[in-house]
Amino acid sequence: MSLALCLKKAFIFHVQLAGGNSALALAMTVLSNLLGILIIPFSISKFIAVGVGVYVPTAQLLKSLVLTLLVPLILGKVLRESSRGKPLCHGYFLPFSL
Repeated sequence: MSLALCLKKAFIFHVQLAGGNSALALAMTVLSNLLGILIIPFSISKFIAVGVGVYVPTAQLLKSLVLTLLVPLILGKVLRESSRGKPLCHGYFLPFSL
């Protein structure tokens, strides 16, 4: 998994280095990450668990991935877009806010 993350960053870097469309490369990377969250539980269940004879709770794994990855991602995006660099609390700013 960590190798895949490094390869995706390298993909964007090489696209920029070659003068390609870095916005499209970034969009493809984000889309593949989101699709991976949805596809991984089903592919583990179908290809690995069936071949080995192990039961994998696909629905529970998918729910766990959504709750730990997608919900915080969406919540953070909504908070960041709604604040637009304004402090959420007096004296504190969101990191990386524009």
